[in-house]
Amino acid sequence: MLTIDGRQAVVRGQRYDLPALPVKAKVSAWEVPEDYRSGGVFIAVTPQGGVEEVPACASPVLIGEVEIDPDHDAVLDAAKKEMRRRVNAERDLQEVKPFSYLGKRFDADERSVSRIMGAVQAAQAALAAGAPFSVDWACADNTILTLDAQQMIALPAALAQRVHAVHMHARALKADVDAAASLDDLAAIDITAGWPE
Repeated sequence: MLTIDGRQAVVRGQRYDLPALPVKAKVSAWEVPEDYRSGGVFIAVTPQGGVEEVPACASPVLIGEVEIDPDHDAVLDAAKKEMRRRVNAERDLQEVKPFSYLGKRFDADERSVSRIMGAVQAAQAALAAGAPFSVDWACADNTILTLDAQQMIALPAALAQRVHAVHMHARALKADVDAAASLDDLAAIDITAGWPE
């Protein structure tokens, strides 16, 4: 006979620890030869939707099957892991959104950052040569802003500050996720709010 006591399966007076799972699972106990498993018992735990493991020996005999509920801590841990994944995904989206500089919004996608760095190199070369430098930059709203060499060179610093602020906000959100004591606490965390402009 198979019974469940807390997070243990009990078969013939012997106790077998069960994993803490975030989903319902089926626990199956099989009688098997002693040389296959010490104690002559094979325990299989199959998470809901998983593939059932069966003894790979001759003539196993099913003793019993019992369904177990998800483990509360495992459910919370899985929810936290998923929330941290969502925070990271939102952080990655925020990193490439337009950022503010000189009262305007500048694109920050990969192609725009490459263009910024190319223009910075041109500005630095002009300064080193003592040559004038000016560029008409198309902002995120399609307006044009004329930048001199110093303004162009300072543009990546503004981007870096925003990226740093985005990462600090993501870190704070993940700290809130880690501190959550319940699923309700997790649900109260708005990962779409508070990101720096």
